[in-house]
Formats: sequence, C-alpha cells, structure tokens
Amino acid sequence: EKLRDNIRNITNRIILLREYQKQLQITQEIATLQDNLIFMLNNSREIIFINSYALEFFQVKNREEFTSKYKDIYHCFINNEQSMEPLNIYSVDWLDKIESLADDQRVVVMMDESCFEPKAFVVSAKSILESGHIIITFTEITKLALKKDEFKRRAFFDELTNIYNRAYFNQEAEREILKFKRSQIPFCLIMFDIDFFKKFNDTYGHDIGDYVLKDIASIVTKTSRPTDTVARWGGEEFVAILPQTSLNNAAIVAENFRKEIEHNKFISDIRVTCSFGVSELHYDDTIDTLLKRADIALYKA
Repeated sequence: EKLRDNIRNITNRIILLREYQKQLQITQEIATLQDNLIFMLNNSREIIFINSYALEFFQVKNREEFTSKYKDIYHCFINNEQSMEPLNIYSVDWLDKIESLADDQRVVVMMDESCFEPKAFVVSAKSILESGHIIITFTEITKLALKKDEFKRRAFFDELTNIYNRAYFNQEAEREILKFKRSQIPFCLIMFDIDFFKKFNDTYGHDIGDYVLKDIASIVTKTSRPTDTVARWGGEEFVAILPQTSLNNAAIVAENFRKEIEHNKFISDIRVTCSFGVSELHYDDTIDTLLKRADIALYKA
C-alpha cells in the first residue's frame, strides 16, 4: 500500500511537471511571436528565457551571449531624461522599484543595437504563481514619447523665442507659492520689458523686433542661474522666477540681466535697453498680487 502511494505521488508529480513544461513551452512560443522584448526570470531573478525579438534588438544569438554581454537587464538602460524619475532604477533592485511606480512612470530607454538608435519602452512584470517565475515585457513607445514631448513643447514653450511661455510660468509660480507656504522658503519674481519697443518696431520693422526678442531671451537664459525659470510673458515683456532668493539678491540678478542686454550688440549693431521690476513673495500673496508689485516697480523704472 505504501509503495502504491509513493508510485501514485511520483506519477502525479511527473504529470504536473509535464504540464508545467508544456505551459512553459507554450509561453515561450507565444513570447517568440511577440513584437515586444520579453524576458523570463526564475526565483533567483536569473534570466532563463529571452524571446527572439529581444535577441535581435540586442544583436545577440542566445540568452548566454546576452548575459555575458550585459550581466543583467538593467545594464541595458540608458540614463537620460526619458528614463524613470525620481527613483534610480540602474541598480540590482530595479524590478522592485519599477513595480512601485505608476504605469505611466515605468519608462526606460534602451539602445536598439540593430540600428544604433535609442528606443523608449514601458515595462510590465507578471509573476507566474505556480513557479514563481517572472515575465518582463518591454513595449516600445518611442513614437508616443516623441509626440508627448512635442505636445509639451507646444504647450509650454514660446514659439518665437524658444523659452518658456506664460502657461509654464503660471504653473511654476503656483508650485513655488505652495512651497513657500509649507516651508517659508523665499521666492522672488522679476518682470522686465524692452524700453520704447513700439517706437523701435516703427523705426526698424517687426522682423528686426523679432530678432531682438529672440536675442534677449537667449541673453537672459545664459545669464540666469540653473534654478531660475525665464519665460516670455507676452509681447516685449518677460518674467523670471527666482526660487530661494531674497529681494536684495533678486535685484542683483535683475541688474546682471540689465547690464548684459545694454552692452549687447544686436543685429546691425542696434542697442536696446530694458527696465526691470522685482517683487518678493509675501505669505498672503497670489500670483496676481506678486505680478502687480513687480509691474508697478517696472513702470517706475
């Protein structure tokens, strides 16, 4: 009886093993047909399967060649602006960090070795409960990512000067106001415009005026600090957000802007000047009241 039970148990295990092997084979065959990069990991997070699409993408012949070339999947990730933030996924626990992110944040960039072009992918990971294996799928979203970047550029950048526009300024200003109300970190704003710009356009024409606007945007962007945000407010008016800056220091920044513009030779050796207004955020301020004080100071200047 005991021998019969042992034989029955062994037979059941063989049946389960064959069934598992059959399911694994079907899974691998399906993965081979996919136009996604697909990896399968075992309980120890070791790569046990790579589909043919991924092998072609990385220009390797088999799993052994891939692991010899890259050691682990995360070694393929390119660290650039399209990759995940703020978590650092370029480490051995990258999969755990990915699983903690929202779907739209699970984006990595890898180099397509077949054409030497970077491609963006969204990552998904599924566990197979019976075996504990993990199937990782990389779905390419390069075109979608480029369209998203283009939409963002159109929404937040000024077409003429190629710096931020009023919409982006309002967004960043609101963020700085909330930050100030949480931690009392000082925050200043600079508003400036080109002196007598209407007369300038009447004299030289709007095409020359556009050149001057673009040059001023370039000068102020180069002169500003990495933490500052410069935007075109509209027409000949510009604004700058200065985080963690006192009123006195903001005045120094504005004076640097003023000097750089005044000393610059624009197209056809034309010289222009700008007037500036500076205001510091108070606890009961809104964007409108902050801008109003800067505008009054600008008018006096």
